[in-house]
Amino acid sequence: MGYSTGEMLNKLGLEDEAENQKGYVVGYDHKGNLITWDKGENKPLIKEGNEFTLYYPWVNDDVWTITKQS
Repeated sequence: MGYSTGEMLNKLGLEDEAENQKGYVVGYDHKGNLITWDKGENKPLIKEGNEFTLYYPWVNDDVWTITKQS
């Protein structure tokens, strides 16, 4: 099922990951920071340079699938 960015953020748990149609993945690090990385890459261990920034025009039309759910 596809979610808007806001819906995805509301449903995303601390151990979950979500992916959009562009191949970006988001999830939380061990400190609860929302981070992003590209599909096929390993999940970053630190937030520096990997923070998920909610820039509305960039994610306005994105559709997210929660791919890993706890």
